[in-house]
Amino acid sequence: MATQYDNIGTLFDQMRKTPQAKLVDYNVQRAVTPYIKGAKVLDLACGTGHFSTKALEWGAASVFGVDLSSAMIETAETANATTHSAGSLQFETADCSIPKIFGTGSYDLILGVWFLNYSSTKAQMTGMYRTISLNLKPGGIFVGVNPYPTEDPRSLHEKEIQIRPIGLDIVAPVVKNDIDDGVAVHIITTVESGRLEFDNFHLRKSVYEAAAREGGLVGKLVWKDVEIPQGTVDGEVRERDREIWRSLAEYGGFRVLMVWKE
Repeated sequence: MATQYDNIGTLFDQMRKTPQAKLVDYNVQRAVTPYIKGAKVLDLACGTGHFSTKALEWGAASVFGVDLSSAMIETAETANATTHSAGSLQFETADCSIPKIFGTGSYDLILGVWFLNYSSTKAQMTGMYRTISLNLKPGGIFVGVNPYPTEDPRSLHEKEIQIRPIGLDIVAPVVKNDIDDGVAVHIITTVESGRLEFDNFHLRKSVYEAAAREGGLVGKLVWKDVEIPQGTVDGEVRERDREIWRSLAEYGGFRVLMVWKE
């Protein structure tokens, strides 16, 4: 199935070097650390498999990655063909917003890093949560990364673009238009080798929370504040990285969402 990501895989992977991406990595690892050792993990909207492989590095027993882009999945499979033992890392091309069981189901932990923000309506997001609920075992947990939770996403992004204008290493969300449950957003990121642009959505905080309940996740729901690492994160950390991290922790950017099945 063709998607907006089929032709930008290389540039998309280079986004992993931006300060925001490094900060996301750190905060996702912090969130999953108490739960990932020996866990069976499902990675929704896995892209080229970045967090799928990270989950194994962090202690997961096995990971099943799913993404809508066949080109992304092909890249993930090629990159990991000889890296991991048979059965520890598998991938599938599928639409995660359509509820179904992936692999053998009954996962301890489900990752959705920049997954729910591809829903343009509450109904579509509820379907994504149903996919999560259907695949989580009793007592399981969902850990996702989403835009900053707010009831006024337009105002948030209009101020955010003033604080962090479009430029090198900045992940800049530009509001395209209002929709019923929030705003449509155009993401612009400039990396050393080029400019990357793609679209997603930012729905209201109350929509995220109501859709979780309607989708079958009825346990504790927590939005975690961003934590800034004191040391390095996957290599050298520049002072510019730390400046952007402080800005992201103070205003806008992203937050980690954790929801238990019951």
